[in-house]
Amino acid sequence: MSLFSLNLLVGVAIGAGWQTLVAYVNITCYYIIGIPIGLLLAYVLHFQAQGMWIGMICGVAMQTLGLIYFTWKTDWDAQVML
Repeated sequence: MSLFSLNLLVGVAIGAGWQTLVAYVNITCYYIIGIPIGLLLAYVLHFQAQGMWIGMICGVAMQTLGLIYFTWKTDWDAQVML
């Protein structure tokens, strides 16, 4: 997973008119998943700044997986008709 694939998926989702979905995925992945993992690793497990970075990478990975799921499950033939 790279940042390129994340940007590609965000572009596909926004192009399909899923701006609200992308916003919810961002909020969930960064603020509900990434930051708590980062805080846990940084302060409880004493990884300091490295723990915060690992938490943010976990958030980005979850965002990428979520957008892959939504892109995969979309009926693109039906989207063309819209």
